[in-house]
Amino acid sequence: MFRHPRRVVFVKNLVVLTCTALLMRGIGVAFGSYLTAHIGAQGMGLYSLIMSVYAFAVTFASSGINLAITRLIAEELGKDNPGGARRVLRAGVAYAMFFGILASVLLFVLARPIGQHWLDDERTVSSLKLLSMTLCPIALGAVFNGYFTAVRRVEKNAIVSAAEQAVKIILTVFLVTHLASRGIEYACLAMVGGSCIAEGSSLGLYLVFCARDCRRYLQNGNNRPIRALQQVRHIALPVAVTSWVRTGLVTLEQILIPKGLVKHGARSEEAIAAYGVIHGMAFPVIFFPTAFLSTFAGLIIPELAEYHASGNREAIQRFCAKIYGLTLLFAVGCSGILMFLAEPIGMALYDSPQACRFIRIFAALIPMMYLDTVTDSILKGLGAQFTVMLINLLDATVCVLSVLWFVPLWGIDAYIWIVFGSEILNLALSITKLCTLTPMRFRARQWFFAPLTAIIGATSAANLLLPHLHFGSLHTAWCISLHVVFTTLLYLIFYIALCPNIRLRRREKVNQSSP
Repeated sequence: MFRHPRRVVFVKNLVVLTCTALLMRGIGVAFGSYLTAHIGAQGMGLYSLIMSVYAFAVTFASSGINLAITRLIAEELGKDNPGGARRVLRAGVAYAMFFGILASVLLFVLARPIGQHWLDDERTVSSLKLLSMTLCPIALGAVFNGYFTAVRRVEKNAIVSAAEQAVKIILTVFLVTHLASRGIEYACLAMVGGSCIAEGSSLGLYLVFCARDCRRYLQNGNNRPIRALQQVRHIALPVAVTSWVRTGLVTLEQILIPKGLVKHGARSEEAIAAYGVIHGMAFPVIFFPTAFLSTFAGLIIPELAEYHASGNREAIQRFCAKIYGLTLLFAVGCSGILMFLAEPIGMALYDSPQACRFIRIFAALIPMMYLDTVTDSILKGLGAQFTVMLINLLDATVCVLSVLWFVPLWGIDAYIWIVFGSEILNLALSITKLCTLTPMRFRARQWFFAPLTAIIGATSAANLLLPHLHFGSLHTAWCISLHVVFTTLLYLIFYIALCPNIRLRRREKVNQSSP
């Protein structure tokens, strides 16, 4: 996959980020369970609506800078030009400050009309104003995150993420405990207040780490002049413009869902609660396994950028094939385990039969979701980030129109079908584009049918064996974790048994490397 030194660095970074992300996602899901118990499904729905608007503001503040910094610094260091990397970093900071400050001012000024006329809820205004204070730190944080990803010292990102999450949870628990009794508005303020302070602390850590890192690693080597800001704009702005439109459409879609449910016949409180069950309860569980995948997807961008810059098409094809195989092995396993354990997980976390139902339904979509995430990262690494944004833009437009037309007619069931159709469309277009850039043979048996057969066998065997192993009732986190580990082990055993060619290829490599 890589030359040996690069393989070691890649695996080390992958392990560091994966462990950190897994810990953070686990804490985040448990934290969501705590919040649900204190503010209920309606509170989670209102908070999710606030965060949908905030997501657009964050997208505007960062404006594609993370990808631009990752690609440009990786390319400059690949050319042994640390001076160029320093210029790219400074240009990225200037770019991020401009958009971060602009986004902060706009959200603060527009918070009241957004809350009153778009979200139809006065209780969201104060939270939106408070969140506006975080946008400049987030934009600058995206620059430093991209820098450490490009130089493959991602343990700094892991430390910052862990510290930010710890500060956020501690402060939010404290504030929710003291303010939730005053109503949902104050509960939402408590949650966003913890986030504000956490973002400030993470920026402080990034500044310290980046200053030390630049003094140590970016002093020696060539110092060829480059037009850094122009290069940053060239990559970031096309991504930014399409990201603004796409995220704006996604935000509009989220706003239209409760409105459509009300038109279908639900009361306003019921509509917000149903929205909260899906986006505040089910989706965090569905996306929990992406703690493994998102770090992997982020790390492959600089690797592919270097291969692409050197024109090594054969290495790109091998790399993409291995990524697809690993992604589908992981995604199919996650899908089967979550479908198998949807009820105990939903009841243990939220005590909600509705959450159990939606977890099981959306678990079937996981292979397509995860494969789409990785395909987008591959395309970005190959310089096709604008195509990725166009595909996502088309996807978001179709979703908005579908929600606008079908949710008022058929309610929440229509939204489920819209999510499935959207993911199928996005993945099909992304794979089509990838095949034009790097022809790749789809190994259906090894990549899909073998994992599918293995997870069916593993969950069936676990269902038969676990009652006799006395692991305990599936109502506690400990027992559920044991069931997940046991089923995962069975899954891997069945998969290896179904794919003996994996062992044969490994033996061939060992024989070829031996004298």
